[in-house]
This record gives sequence, C-alpha cells and structure tokens, in this order.
Amino acid sequence: MNQVVYLIGVLAPITPSEPLPPLPAIPRGSLVIVEGRAPIWRYGMALHLLHGSPAAAIAGLLTRA
Repeated sequence: MNQVVYLIGVLAPITPSEPLPPLPAIPRGSLVIVEGRAPIWRYGMALHLLHGSPAAAIAGLLTRA
C-alpha cells in the first residue's frame, strides 16, 4: 500500500479563511496521513477535502509542541 503524507501544519496562528495547502498526488488505494501542528478545525477541513479522494484510508496524526 502506498503512503501519502499531507502536511497541513502552520507556524503561526491562523483563521479558517486561510486555505489548505494543495493536495499531493494520491494514487488509488493509498493510505493518506494528514499531519502537522495545526488547529483541530484545520484537520476537519483537510478530512472534508479528502472525502471522495482515491485513497483507501485516511489517518490523522495530531502533533503537539
């Protein structure tokens, strides 16, 4: 199974109006790992964006400072 990492972390406080980074190429059947230090709502936005992608599974890796 291919693994694709989608980095959504930020270095400074942001608002929900800030766009997510572009999605990486996701081969059909891949595991997509959403990763980075970011507000929880940013993870929700990323998971929503990945809904319907060719990924077989999506995982979130919440990191803390």
